[in-house]
Amino acid sequence: SNPELRSQYEVFLNRGSFISERGDMLKGHEAVVYRRKDLDFVVKEPVGGAGTAAVSGYRLAMKSLDDGLMAKTFFVEDLPINVSFKRRILKLALIQERIKPLEQEFIRLVGEKNIDLIIDLLKRKVSLDREILKRGIFIQDPNLKNHGVRANGEVVLIDPGRAVEDPSCD
Repeated sequence: SNPELRSQYEVFLNRGSFISERGDMLKGHEAVVYRRKDLDFVVKEPVGGAGTAAVSGYRLAMKSLDDGLMAKTFFVEDLPINVSFKRRILKLALIQERIKPLEQEFIRLVGEKNIDLIIDLLKRKVSLDREILKRGIFIQDPNLKNHGVRANGEVVLIDPGRAVEDPSCD
């Protein structure tokens, strides 16, 4: 990836530490997500490294959906970060634009009983899913938490770790 862009992110990453007790780290099946309130991006560390299906899914989606259908994402190797005040090097990481998960937005709208916005948001998600399918990409886990909504209301894919070209893939 671009060395100048990488150095910009490293400056922000090294201004503080990701603290597990503060909730800065989310551990999932496919990745550990590092996030801090002062950052407008997240860092994802794939569990299992570069050869995993999740990394393949991200690469496929980045190649096919990079024109605004997914969160801006790029890979970085040997990324230094601070975790609980200790230096770590992530062998492989993804840096991704921070976007509110669609699931959280739906919960907020249900709480507000805003039916019109819920329907509109569902339509935008379905439209995104159709466009992804038109491009020959199948998302094996189209959960609401794997989609996000930008501040401008645009719905995008934020976790394409299970993206495949053949829907019969395990």
